[in-house]
Amino acid sequence: MMFGKNQNNIAPVNNRKNINIQLARAFAITMVVMQHYKIRMPTSDWYLDIFRYVQLWPGVDLFLAISGFLMCQSLFREIEKGDNWFNTFKNFLTKRVLRLYPVLIVWGGLTVLVCFISGERFYTNALSELKTFVFSLIALSNVYLHHCVVNGYLCSNASGGVTWSLSLEWQLYLALAFLVISFYSYKLFLISSFVLICILSIFIPAADPQNMALAWWIRPIPFFIGAIIFFANNTKIQPNPIMSYIIAMAAFIVLISAPIRVSTQYVSLAIGIAGGTLFYVFLYGLKFKNNIITQCLNWIGDRSYSIYLCHIPIMLIVSTFLEFLEIKFHIKIKYFVFFTVYVFTMLGISHITYIYVELKGIDLARKILNKNRP
Repeated sequence: MMFGKNQNNIAPVNNRKNINIQLARAFAITMVVMQHYKIRMPTSDWYLDIFRYVQLWPGVDLFLAISGFLMCQSLFREIEKGDNWFNTFKNFLTKRVLRLYPVLIVWGGLTVLVCFISGERFYTNALSELKTFVFSLIALSNVYLHHCVVNGYLCSNASGGVTWSLSLEWQLYLALAFLVISFYSYKLFLISSFVLICILSIFIPAADPQNMALAWWIRPIPFFIGAIIFFANNTKIQPNPIMSYIIAMAAFIVLISAPIRVSTQYVSLAIGIAGGTLFYVFLYGLKFKNNIITQCLNWIGDRSYSIYLCHIPIMLIVSTFLEFLEIKFHIKIKYFVFFTVYVFTMLGISHITYIYVELKGIDLARKILNKNRP
């Protein structure tokens, strides 16, 4: 079957990089880094006390909402080229593989090496990280880590902090690609399917502590809300600026407080809806001026994937090195110095992998796909 171009029921695709999406990415990665910082870097008691009241790990759910939207956008770009089902699916996966795997391989391998030096201090080791890395390459690290946690095995306190969500994304990519490529002309059917998946996801078993159950490791709700936002583009509601900020603040409060305040079985639902709502407001409601702050956040948003993969191993390196200096020279390094050294090291190294690994992979995918097209 050949796909036709310019179907009336296909949502329009914006080829311009959306600054609001970049800022949402920067916001999400900041949340994730702050969450992981508290247990892997020396820090003040006041910072640790924050997490008695809120959790920032739902930044992942904001990422998932962004991803669901962008993957629909990517799929429709392929569909509009008029190729058959198999080639459309293959081209979509080729772009995803060359976009995501080069940096994953680099940082997965480096994380294993880092854990030879500092892993035991962070309740992990190189062999455990290697196993997690291997499962991440076949997009099953979330399943593997769930198995480890439930059975009390030592698995991963480094790469596992991020690769589980990448595996989840790959699983969601495959489901989304099959549905969208197969039924792209039936927008109502697709939206209904996404809503049904979200409803059924409410019943994925949950537990306390939350990472003991599948509901922690399999969280499709924000991803498919992002997909729904894409397909509902023609009927979108644009709130006024004041209402946008009110909704964004309310969604953010729910996002960070739900893990503590909401009944365990409904945490995934609450953070999924909150993450999707926050993304919607970022996309269509909030207006940002072009100033130094938005330029910096845009820069971070561009590098958010590299930051996501490198931020934990960089924590291990910086904390190990600075604590070595404390012992070697009998000094006490202030928490602010730990933080400053960490932030600049992480941003600098993530920039390197973004320029020399991420962009190279994207360029390679473009060349391969252009070469294969008649």
